[in-house]
Amino acid sequence: MPLTCCGINHRTGSLADREPFQLQRGELAQATLDFKRISGVEELVVLATCNRVEFYCRGAEKPDPRNSIIEFFRRRGVGQPERLRQHWFFRQGTSVARHLFKVASGLDSPLLGEYQVLGQVRDAYSLGCSVSGPGKFLHKLFHHAFQIAKRVHSETGIGAGVQGLAGASLELVRKRFDGELAGRRALIVGVNSSTEMLLSRLVREGVDVTVANRTVYS
Repeated sequence: MPLTCCGINHRTGSLADREPFQLQRGELAQATLDFKRISGVEELVVLATCNRVEFYCRGAEKPDPRNSIIEFFRRRGVGQPERLRQHWFFRQGTSVARHLFKVASGLDSPLLGEYQVLGQVRDAYSLGCSVSGPGKFLHKLFHHAFQIAKRVHSETGIGAGVQGLAGASLELVRKRFDGELAGRRALIVGVNSSTEMLLSRLVREGVDVTVANRTVYS
């Protein structure tokens, strides 16, 4: 029963490369059902953040899910989904576990050691569980990843002071305007978990925010 991981992230593709393949949190449960039906995998967790979309799979008639991923995005209406082939990564076996452990621990994030991603991994796993995505093997793998991530942060202090992308962005804005944000105007381009957090924080600071996105987002 092969264990595989395939996807696109900030290391393999630019924001423009990743954007057509983004999945929102509210889409993950249905995406799990759809991809299992297309691919025939027995176990699945779909992880989607502003920096990555990754398919963790186990057990399939065909050990390589990449063609199924292309078909999945084609059925979602993504134009020329074959573009993903230029930017994806593919891992098998123990390298999948090592990758997941790094992701959950914040060691594969643009901001080294950020803690927000652990919550996103937990959320993706929980949403997958809600539609019976993972089975016994992926349950064990993801819980092990959660334990390792907690140890990494508690024993190394690697994430001390790291607020995530939204927090870091807000700090840059504060420095640019000497901390005086009330009454200023801002444009946020794109909607994802990080920009939603940034939007909330800017509004609390008294900023008039406009959001631009390629699709209607609720």
